Amino acid sequence: MGLVKGTVKLTRYRIMEPPPELTDEFLAERIRRNSFMDIDSTTDEEADGWVEVLDPMSTRFEPQTFHFSRLVVIGLRVDTRRVSTKVVNRYLALAVSQAETLSEKPLSADQRQEIKLRVRQDLLSRTPVQTDVFEVCWLTDRDEVWLAGAGTKARERFEDLWRRTFGLGLLMQIPFLMARDMLPPDVTHEQLDRATASALYGGGRP
Repeated sequence: MGLVKGTVKLTRYRIMEPPPELTDEFLAERIRRNSFMDIDSTTDEEADGWVEVLDPMSTRFEPQTFHFSRLVVIGLRVDTRRVSTKVVNRYLALAVSQAETLSEKPLSADQRQEIKLRVRQDLLSRTPVQTDVFEVCWLTDRDEVWLAGAGTKARERFEDLWRRTFGLGLLMQIPFLMARDMLPPDVTHEQLDRATASALYGGGRP
């Protein structure tokens, strides 16, 4: 929860097309349509969706919980559960041994596969879910979106969910693109194009 508290790893995006009128009704409808649905009572391995940023258990999305003047702030919640192959194989060996003892003959490949699926589903149903929440801040007056996360998987999940929710293209703001927007009057784009990579981080000169 980097934007609310603690440290933050930030990925910045620019919206590539004009958004529609951002009324409370429009925003709430789009966000609710792609809100998070928990997988606690299922054997699903992962799920993602929007949650309220100050209450990751809530998906009511009343306007006062996400729309603050020129800011739209929501949370991307990602729930995952994993069962390692080693654990599956251990329980599979026990289940196959019991089945062969009862049948008094070796199991076929199809029977083994059926037991493996059943064992895996049972293990998943008993595996706790791990929850991560990444804050998202839409600066509507600047056509910018900030994601409080920098990992590749987090970015890919966010970009996909954003497109499904709002249908707006995003361009990730790498240092070079950000530098083009911040050039002083006496520096041209051609000078920036010739700059070394270190110059973009304050370690060199254009």
